[in-house]
Amino acid sequence: MATGIGEYLKKLKSNKAKISRQTGISTSRINTLCKHPDSKPYAEEFYKIILTAINNAGLDESHFNTAIQEIYPTQKNTNLLQDFSDLSPEARFFKKYTQQQKDIEIKLNIPPGKISKYYNDKNKRALATEIITFAKGMKLDVLAAFKEIYGDLP
Repeated sequence: MATGIGEYLKKLKSNKAKISRQTGISTSRINTLCKHPDSKPYAEEFYKIILTAINNAGLDESHFNTAIQEIYPTQKNTNLLQDFSDLSPEARFFKKYTQQQKDIEIKLNIPPGKISKYYNDKNKRALATEIITFAKGMKLDVLAAFKEIYGDLP
């Protein structure tokens, strides 16, 4: 059974071995992400695999958001700024960047204290869904958020 990533790569007629060489992610890991529904891609893996597949297919980077919708069709979109809509524009601006970590975890259904683990452990990696839901919830461009975190692909 193929996962959303597997179906998307199949749709683009992607060569997984080529993506592996280009991204440094092992072919076995890519195959796991494509075939095992319980596998969870880390954000960096997702970004590198999907954007590389898009580039290899000759598509524009704007397809990244379409890929997210196709790979995670049932993903809940949470507006992390909705509770502040009745505040002044200045207050909304400040609240956008000063929300409580606990509130974000609750709204995005992230286990309590998980965000703190990213601060305390340099090797802790976020799941793709966590970065995607956070970026969407903050009304950010998701691809721009990935690029800010992981840089442009070579």
